[in-house]
Amino acid sequence: MGEAISILVGDNYPVFCYGLQASLTGYHQIDFLGRSACAAELSILCRERHPAVLLLDHHLLTNVMTILGFKQTTPGLKVVIMLTDEDGISLVNLKKQGADGVILKSDLPEQWLEAVTAVAQNQWWSSMRLVQTLLNTPPSQPGNDFCTRELMILQLVAAGKKDKEIAQHLHLSERAVRYHLERLRTRLGVQSRAELAVAASRLQLPAP
Repeated sequence: MGEAISILVGDNYPVFCYGLQASLTGYHQIDFLGRSACAAELSILCRERHPAVLLLDHHLLTNVMTILGFKQTTPGLKVVIMLTDEDGISLVNLKKQGADGVILKSDLPEQWLEAVTAVAQNQWWSSMRLVQTLLNTPPSQPGNDFCTRELMILQLVAAGKKDKEIAQHLHLSERAVRYHLERLRTRLGVQSRAELAVAASRLQLPAP
């Protein structure tokens, strides 16, 4: 068994923090270092206790206490932003701000463990329900870049098809396929084709 992943939690609701800690205490990979509802105090705790991962409610972010600001307190710190189902936050914008992952507070304990483990291993992680919400957003809504063709490409990527096969299936050039794949990686917050394939598979899209 590897070394435990140390965690700090930043949230305004102590009951949620206690519930989260209770849910994950059975996993030996997790070591809770504390919690705070104050962004300034949380920054001090990061500097003093050197957590590997900060689970941070996005409401604690301000123009002064930014994601990158927290990271400057602790070299190598990973930040997972916690959202509620009602928070209409852009995954792409959060990643640009320095987030290493995004999770819904209503996600299951095993998903929290998966998120913490992934970001600790330098992998981007996002709740698939958030990604599914992006995919289900009507194309007419501002900020939604998905189109029917891109959804078809996601289905083919999940099915293990290569660029040439996708191009032939959709009667596109391979250059056009690569363009769409780059847009999809950006929208889904992943960096490699392998990560895109995993994300597409987890979305449980219908077979092409």
